[in-house]
Amino acid sequence: MAAGAKQVYRGYLKPSLAAGKIGKASQIVQTALDEALPITRSGVATANRVIGELRAEVDSILANAKGRIDLKQIADKVRGFARSKYFKPGADLTDYKTALDVAERIDSHPSLGLPAGAKPTRVEVPLSQANEAKRALQETASASYGQPNANAAKRATKEGAHALRTEIEAATGGSTGKVATLNARESKLIDAAKAIAHAVEREASHSKLYGVKTMVAGGVGGADYAQNRDPLSAIGKGLAARALLTPNAQSYIAIVANRIAKQLGVAASTATRLAEFVLSEPDSQAEQVQ
Repeated sequence: MAAGAKQVYRGYLKPSLAAGKIGKASQIVQTALDEALPITRSGVATANRVIGELRAEVDSILANAKGRIDLKQIADKVRGFARSKYFKPGADLTDYKTALDVAERIDSHPSLGLPAGAKPTRVEVPLSQANEAKRALQETASASYGQPNANAAKRATKEGAHALRTEIEAATGGSTGKVATLNARESKLIDAAKAIAHAVEREASHSKLYGVKTMVAGGVGGADYAQNRDPLSAIGKGLAARALLTPNAQSYIAIVANRIAKQLGVAASTATRLAEFVLSEPDSQAEQVQ
């Protein structure tokens, strides 16, 4: 029912349509619509605020949860990944060593306070500390771009973060538990926030005077002037048409259309027309979409 809303939003967001990422693009658009995130800086800010709230809720749950995670086991999984991926004839050994360094940071990090040269068979930590390690790995993976052997570092780091997330969720109710549900929503919001931020930057770099929006607005204004011979009316309608062609306005229309389609069960085209009408009303405020 909300196909029209998805098409409008996706057209302005333009997430990657590469063959391997079509599913991800669809997920990003659906998340943005469900979370009511317009393609604006405020949309990015809203996503980041909700991400912070979700993380705080996970922290609260894990602070009171029983159980421990063996970091040695997690690090060994990364070592296994490094061997299977990079330790082979013809492969660059620096990639292998880079991946092993990631494993060392997990079970031999100085913050663990292990004696110098110690090689324990288990390194158990509370769930809350394991979650902090997971987030540190995720942040490191995001910052690895442009560094030496960046691909190996990023892949090994993501492998470790994924293994930690899996163990933490297994200890707190599994894939249907509260922590897993919060993590899943957070991951989707992170992807959506990145895509929206990129779209906002792309729009900001476009010419403010030329392009499709200006041509369409000129056509609308010109048609009005030809009919009514009122230059002020023609200018006003032209500017209004141009405003409605911005990602800001169209993404709000898509968000409202998505909600109308879900709540009223109407067709996508009807939902989009209703949304355009609602948002064109003088008393309509963008904040009401929230």
